Amino acid sequence: MEEDYSVNISASPEIEKSVIAAIMTEPELYEKATARGISNLSFTDNRHILIWKEMVSSFSKGDIPDFILLSELLKDKDIAFNGSPMLYLMEIQSLISTTASFSSWLGVLKNHHANRIMLNSSADIVNSIRKSKSITDISKSLENSLAEVRHTIDTRERLSTSQLLKTVLLDSNTRPPPPILCGVVGLETKLQMQRKMMCVLAAGSGTGKTGFCLNSILGQARKGHNVALFCGETSASRIMARLVSISAGVRSEVVENLSTATKEEFLAVKKAVEELRILASKIFIFGKGDYKHSSTGVNIELKKLQGEIEGGIEIAYVDYLQNLRAEGASKFGRTEQIEQSVFEINDVFGQRNVAGMLLSQLNRDKERFEKKKRPNIYDLKGSSAIEQEADIVVFLHRPSPEGYGNVDVECYSGKMRGSSIIDDKLSYNTFTSVYGKHHRFKEEDRPF
Repeated sequence: MEEDYSVNISASPEIEKSVIAAIMTEPELYEKATARGISNLSFTDNRHILIWKEMVSSFSKGDIPDFILLSELLKDKDIAFNGSPMLYLMEIQSLISTTASFSSWLGVLKNHHANRIMLNSSADIVNSIRKSKSITDISKSLENSLAEVRHTIDTRERLSTSQLLKTVLLDSNTRPPPPILCGVVGLETKLQMQRKMMCVLAAGSGTGKTGFCLNSILGQARKGHNVALFCGETSASRIMARLVSISAGVRSEVVENLSTATKEEFLAVKKAVEELRILASKIFIFGKGDYKHSSTGVNIELKKLQGEIEGGIEIAYVDYLQNLRAEGASKFGRTEQIEQSVFEINDVFGQRNVAGMLLSQLNRDKERFEKKKRPNIYDLKGSSAIEQEADIVVFLHRPSPEGYGNVDVECYSGKMRGSSIIDDKLSYNTFTSVYGKHHRFKEEDRPF
């Protein structure tokens, strides 16, 4: 006789009862449950499945499935309930006195559902191996099961059609939120972002993309925005030193060793430190070793900040894409890891309701470098995912990369979803990391 390895365990009947009782008590919780992905598959007891199906049917008709209506709808199901459905509903409704833990109950149901999927998938794989099915078919079956599990345990709430309609009606009667302006001098009104949007800032090594972000962070904090920076390769103290350098307009090596500062430089640094103390509640820096440099690590820290600071984080900078660790990275090649990181970090920006700026390196191209050609989207590492996911792609390009002091940096857009095209030239000081408007003359050539 052939063995059957299928299983159907991992359940919480009492939690199932609590969820049903909570919705009978407070019908508005039904939308919260469905938004979290609860369905008849979330339940294991046949009685609870029957109750849930009647709830779904009632809500779809515009009825409220309270104790009385459910008792009427289930009156012919005595056999399934081993007695009166009304008595069972009365028993369930007496279980809870508060619905405060409703979200936790939903989480338990989802986790048990995911466990059941994996257990049955594992059993199917054992049965398939015993039947000598091809490895390709078995692998596809496992991949499908893993995808279903990820979808099941996903904690995001999906708005129902009725909720989306309410949102549209509400938005039509309210003014749209103002865009978040870039804090870099010369681009304030040209580079505009919205929450849940992702902007990719791309440039080659040493071009000044981190400096660009720090200038923007300082400018946005001065405007009252809450900003967070995640950098996996530089310590938070070194990043703060660069912020002081930008605010003071003093060389970064002087900031890191004030014994070499002139009197004017010392006073400028002191003033910059005082300004950044005032802005301390607006700027949050996570450097090397402060967090896990992955989408999960960024998500964890943003979630904490959203609950701890007034107004939450509005803009998040991630420096940079190619250093992010993709989840399950060992299973993919480097290109696949980068592309997965793009999808994951964009999801984080959406979940945490922030405008996100993701820094990206360029592919190494000797010909482009020698000819000083402007890079484009196809020069990005992980370009297909970036082009698909990003709302805005902006490039920084130094026509003369060997220069130092005040140098020209071209800033131009490769993709602008719902925004104006950018094609500007900025001035960048390689010593202080300060960005500013481009001038026809160098500072030392100016007559005033």
